[in-house]
Amino acid sequence: GRLMDQASKSRHVRDVAVPEIERLLDAELPVEAYLLAKEARAIDPGDAQLRQLWDNLTYEVRFAGEPAGAEVAIRSYKNPQADWLVLGRLPLVVALPYPLLRFRVSHPGFESFEGAPGLADEVVRFRLLAAGQAPPDMVSVAGGPVSYRGRTVQLPDFFIGRHEVTNAEYAAFVAAGGYRRPELWKELAVDGKSSDFTAAMAGLVDSTGHPGPAEWAYGSFPEGRDRHPVDGISWYEAAAFAEFAGRRLPTHFHWRRAAGAVGVYSDMLALSNFAGQGTQPVGSLGGIGPWGAFDMAGNVKEWCSNLEKGRRAALGGGFFEASYQFVEPDARPPWERRAGIGLRLMSQEEPFAAELLAEIEDTPVVPVSPADDAAFALYARLFEYDPAPLSAEAEAVDDGHRLWRKEKVSFRAPSGDGRLEAFVFLPKNARPPFQTMVYFPGSDATMTASSRQLWLRMAEFWMRSGRALVYPIYQGTYERRIEGPLGPNASRDLIVQRAKEVRRTLDYLESRPDIDRQRIGYYGLSLGANLAPYALATESRFRLAVLFAGGLRGTRGPAEVQAESYLPRVRLPLLFVGGRQDFLFPHQESQLPFFEAIGSADKTMYVFEGGHIPIEFNHVIREILGFADQKMGPVQLEP
Repeated sequence: GRLMDQASKSRHVRDVAVPEIERLLDAELPVEAYLLAKEARAIDPGDAQLRQLWDNLTYEVRFAGEPAGAEVAIRSYKNPQADWLVLGRLPLVVALPYPLLRFRVSHPGFESFEGAPGLADEVVRFRLLAAGQAPPDMVSVAGGPVSYRGRTVQLPDFFIGRHEVTNAEYAAFVAAGGYRRPELWKELAVDGKSSDFTAAMAGLVDSTGHPGPAEWAYGSFPEGRDRHPVDGISWYEAAAFAEFAGRRLPTHFHWRRAAGAVGVYSDMLALSNFAGQGTQPVGSLGGIGPWGAFDMAGNVKEWCSNLEKGRRAALGGGFFEASYQFVEPDARPPWERRAGIGLRLMSQEEPFAAELLAEIEDTPVVPVSPADDAAFALYARLFEYDPAPLSAEAEAVDDGHRLWRKEKVSFRAPSGDGRLEAFVFLPKNARPPFQTMVYFPGSDATMTASSRQLWLRMAEFWMRSGRALVYPIYQGTYERRIEGPLGPNASRDLIVQRAKEVRRTLDYLESRPDIDRQRIGYYGLSLGANLAPYALATESRFRLAVLFAGGLRGTRGPAEVQAESYLPRVRLPLLFVGGRQDFLFPHQESQLPFFEAIGSADKTMYVFEGGHIPIEFNHVIREILGFADQKMGPVQLEP
């Protein structure tokens, strides 16, 4: 009876729980998938497909902070009405689902935190404020470094408005005679000179000639729009309101720190007001940032204090723009009063450093010329290695997944006496010899301690298509992680070693009779896309390459590993896939120069609407597999 009961439970996990977990992931409900996966693991921890789903879904995160014992809870970012799932109390180590999450940290006697912090740090720290310590409707932002236009500044702790300033709040300024009080208009100037206050106010009127925002009438906002953000105001009106409220406009650096305008996932954009017909009530769409501020992406652009090219910064994108404007620098004439430009306030206990308020100068990136053929021939020699027997060994086999067979293999490394380990995934829906993709993952592999937790969500479509996938454990990933920052020479050596390991993996694949050696491609995701030029320019055995979510970096290493020297020498059929709203590698400044420098006469760029790594990417998969079918031929799937 006990055996029958366990067999029934195992069938339930395989036939019911696993498909439901996959459905929840596709529906972008990671916390719900996580809960069900935990329940299924308790029933049948040995199920191979469930183990892989768990590894795809989770990674380990360490939490610390003050006060000790504060309760930490999560819910799905895109499901802000869901129940909170309590994880435990600080300090805490827990496996969490990958996608962006909402966090709540609470403790009696302290202000609760709710936000969506990035989890890239080795230890994620929360610091709750004592009750009443934060100004009303403001959230605390921890100080830290912020870089922009080649400048890096160190910010102290500060507060930022939880919401954009609303019509109702601005109406209090109008009712208090804000447009009749010169002492509030300290920044007022016309063409750089002091202006006659009365003459200036004559131009700052609503649609009926009353003092107020351009979008108002008869000195008031439209009925029912009290919780909408105020818009149609000039920078000078925004500065005067900040003076009235006893606050300040954020500097460009404060705004970027509070917005979290760098990151991997674009979930926040899906809950933000872009490309719409008008404003929405503040916070109503649920787009919360890392520190707990709402609508920093979209709804209205927000005036900031800095001058840039004689204009004033207006950041975050407005309802009238595409979502990529969230991270696009923008500055507008300070007298501009168009719909969709409003403000958010900040405060800071420490005095403002002069460098934070200074005019921001544009320092364009100087393009790097590719090395000539003679110099490149010397660079290419760095990537050579002495031929040696592979001495390949099969170390483990896991045949429990219904869609593929997983083999762990090792073979002699390209240099030294070490061995290179790799996982080979062979599809069960096709016959050998298999078309095969060599995978180089994203930076998640550099932050995960064990290769027992391979994240395959962005790669398993290859096996489902009937192709094999080989996943080497490259230097600097998983068990071979490197602690601490690397200097320029060590970074160069790491680039070279990884490219050698890609080439050595090809040596191994060519030794296997079940691999079609004429149909081997390269698939690089993010980090793997950026490192691709080094292997592809020095290796001719690949049939095609697919580069997903890459781009040129702002920082440059030694001359011998500058990407601009390698990209023109990449000449195989290539598909480049990138998100138009990519935070890490912006489309215009990073992706396009990367793609245009590629030397292949057979190259294609596919741009999707989304960020660095899309959560839902079936349309991207179709594009990638269509390209592979065209260049290597379609796979004949088994019935």
